[in-house]
Amino acid sequence: MKIKDYTSEGIAIPDFEAGPGQAWCILGSNRSGIDTFFRLLAGELQADSRVRLSKGWEIFSFSGQQALFEQELKKDETDFMDRIDPGTPARDFIREPQAHRDLIRALAMDKVMDHGYRQLSTGQSRKLLLLSAITRGKTGLLIQAPYEGLDTAACKEL
Repeated sequence: MKIKDYTSEGIAIPDFEAGPGQAWCILGSNRSGIDTFFRLLAGELQADSRVRLSKGWEIFSFSGQQALFEQELKKDETDFMDRIDPGTPARDFIREPQAHRDLIRALAMDKVMDHGYRQLSTGQSRKLLLLSAITRGKTGLLIQAPYEGLDTAACKEL
């Protein structure tokens, strides 16, 4: 992934390159252009020849987590059932959960795989979305505000 002399939507990127196996921490306050930068890296914005992006990247953010929660609320069938609809089972978000048992256990998610998405805490749903992206074979994750809304234990697990 490489960006050279890019200017748009309130940001200017003179030179940025991220290679395989690297981990970056990019900090920015609200309205600093950080959201635009993430959207550019994820391929959500039009780019020209100065931007070479890798395929298979996904933005992992609190707003994406909220959007999924709202989708789950739309599927809520509690009014038509004799019980509370817990939502899509956590297990359904993970490709081949048996093959990823160690990772699931490392994130302390093994005991909630049969819980519905709406039954999960903020930290659990955040970790579930991370597991989902990893097990779907994403080559890169753009993790925006990874610790937002998490307690101390969940931050350590993450």
